[in-house]
Amino acid sequence: MTEEWKEEESNKILNEGKREEEKEEEGMELNWKKKWEENENKIQQLRGNVLKLKKKLMDTSALVSLFTKSKENLINSQQELKQSQEEKQRLKEQLESTLMEVSPLRNQLNSSQNQYKSLEKDAEKIKSQLKSAQAFNVQLKAELDKWMQKDLEKREEINDAPYIK
Repeated sequence: MTEEWKEEESNKILNEGKREEEKEEEGMELNWKKKWEENENKIQQLRGNVLKLKKKLMDTSALVSLFTKSKENLINSQQELKQSQEEKQRLKEQLESTLMEVSPLRNQLNSSQNQYKSLEKDAEKIKSQLKSAQAFNVQLKAELDKWMQKDLEKREEINDAPYIK
């Protein structure tokens, strides 16, 4: 019995050792499964983070592109503004030059207008004098017609009168 018992005890010990090993293996297996799941979760989180980073990178790229276009537009606008200011200055100088040219002409026009008004006044005076002269001429003509009528009548009288010799 001793040997059997020893063998049984030894088998028990071996079985217990195997069970403990199996439990340890099961524990290790559970531990590995748990770690595997944790790693899978971490991988999923990392994939999600990568997608978020890709989206942020695309958004950042879009913003950089928009900024670049805005900067180009700003530069173009500044150039257009500079050209507009130069054109404005050129037109201002041209206007001043034109005004300098027009100023003597305006003075000449004003002088001519004043002369014209003066000539109109003189013409009105002359018209008035002409009307007076015409009225005087009508009066003279009437007197001349009367005088000629009288002269004609006297001539007829003289012609009708007997001659004295």
